[in-house]
Amino acid sequence: MVYKVNKNYKAFGFFIIWIFFNLIALSGFSKTVDQVMKSIEADVLQRAPELFKYVSNEKLKYLVVVYKKERSLEVWTDTDAPEFIRAFPMTGFSGSLGPKNQEGDRQIPEGVYKIIDYNPNSSYHLSLKINYPNSLDKKRAKANRIKKPGGLIFIHGDRVTIGCIPLGDKPIEDFFYFVRKIGKKNMKLVIAPQKNMKKFDESPYSKGSMDRSLIQQKYELIRKETNRVYVEPAKEPSTLNKLKRRMIEKVERFW
Repeated sequence: MVYKVNKNYKAFGFFIIWIFFNLIALSGFSKTVDQVMKSIEADVLQRAPELFKYVSNEKLKYLVVVYKKERSLEVWTDTDAPEFIRAFPMTGFSGSLGPKNQEGDRQIPEGVYKIIDYNPNSSYHLSLKINYPNSLDKKRAKANRIKKPGGLIFIHGDRVTIGCIPLGDKPIEDFFYFVRKIGKKNMKLVIAPQKNMKKFDESPYSKGSMDRSLIQQKYELIRKETNRVYVEPAKEPSTLNKLKRRMIEKVERFW
């Protein structure tokens, strides 16, 4: 009988300790969005002044484009003549070019999305949740009889990923602060396989007649948005022209 009493007291003691540490965790380590904003504000404003040039204009919308091949997130004004604001290099990558189809495929989604939530207590420093799967993704999943298209896709800190978009800890502070400041409703997010969508062939990713039309619809939406901000890269001069240029420079220096 004494052994049973001691055992019960021991179990009860462990239970009290468990509650105590959970209360400490909730009160001491769980932060609100406003607390995070306040703690990072000074550093962000000093580190990324270019992000706040337009913030005072409450009517202005923004376009964020993620390019998987180039591993970059770009911020633009969402206007008739979009203005480039800043690029954030991705610090990690998983999967390959092409859309996300199902849970566990490690693919970063492709499409036109929204940022729907802030996570100030992310395991990856800070994070912003994306509305994947959106309605088009769900239609594709239904057409392909996929029960679990996946979810919980974030833009976050650190440099690891299994389908999310990592930017590193300091850059995610800048981006998190910017999105919160302008409001997520004022931001459109596009995730594209690459910058030059004219050269991207999406046909291999369709698996049936219904899905083929949905795939085409997905990439038409991506092209519509990315074409507004795509700039053709300057052509490199030929080797002969380079040699001519060098000869001219040498003559000019001589004279």
